Amino acid sequence: MPGANASRPVLRARLSAAGAELSKRADALNAKRKVVFGSTVELEDVTSSDVVAYQIVGEDEADIKQGKLSITSPIARALIGKYPGDQVEVQTPGGVRAFEIVNVRYE
Repeated sequence: MPGANASRPVLRARLSAAGAELSKRADALNAKRKVVFGSTVELEDVTSSDVVAYQIVGEDEADIKQGKLSITSPIARALIGKYPGDQVEVQTPGGVRAFEIVNVRYE
């Protein structure tokens, strides 16, 4: 097939363009993921760069060791309604801590 080699650059260009478009759409979808009750939120501690994940649950289900954060906790209250990329500051017994929302999942 003599024409097969000639079409490879065209196919590569199309694949590259499709990949870029997919990436943009994924970013747009991620940007619309608002923190709500039941969502799992990945947070990065702005000071230490540690990343943790919490699911926002009702008071009865809360268990910080299992990553389940009560909706009434100060961290959950600060996160509700926010989006990936947003930063929140939370008053903790050790002082004010700042977190950036890395990702929001609905599981």
